[in-house]
Amino acid sequence: MQYLEPKTIAAAVKLMQDHEDARCLAGGQTLVAMMNAGLVDPTCLISLRKISGLDTIRIDHMGALTLGAMVTHARIAMEPRLRGALTVVREAAAATAHPAVRNMGTIGGTLCHADPAADHPAAVVAADAEIEIAGPHGLRVISAEEFFVDYLSTALEAGEVVTAR
Repeated sequence: MQYLEPKTIAAAVKLMQDHEDARCLAGGQTLVAMMNAGLVDPTCLISLRKISGLDTIRIDHMGALTLGAMVTHARIAMEPRLRGALTVVREAAAATAHPAVRNMGTIGGTLCHADPAADHPAAVVAADAEIEIAGPHGLRVISAEEFFVDYLSTALEAGEVVTAR
């Protein structure tokens, strides 16, 4: 298995295109469990940890709160700006597994795997959130409801990477 560490989203997208069975590695909490259970067997892991900006929480020009794909559950659980309809996302993060998983696991990793045992997929749908995705044709944003297709299945297309929620 190859392990690659791109420094930009564009490089990660290119690597995803170049390696058919590649998987993005965020915190690894869901992906490693899926690998151990034999649910996925990637030939290449593309780490997102060196891509600047994916671990940020910011307010955009429209006043919307954006969580980068590499933001950990622990940070989300402590984020005071997640209020109103977004409280459910903060509460899901606080209820995620145990401290070790909350400190390593990321929102992007959890969403990408669409694990029905995780709280975040249902929480982002309930919050009417959108998912930002980078791919070979640029950025696209889709509703969380449209993002989750089925059990362990999302609307991600070949070569795409979740960048934010």
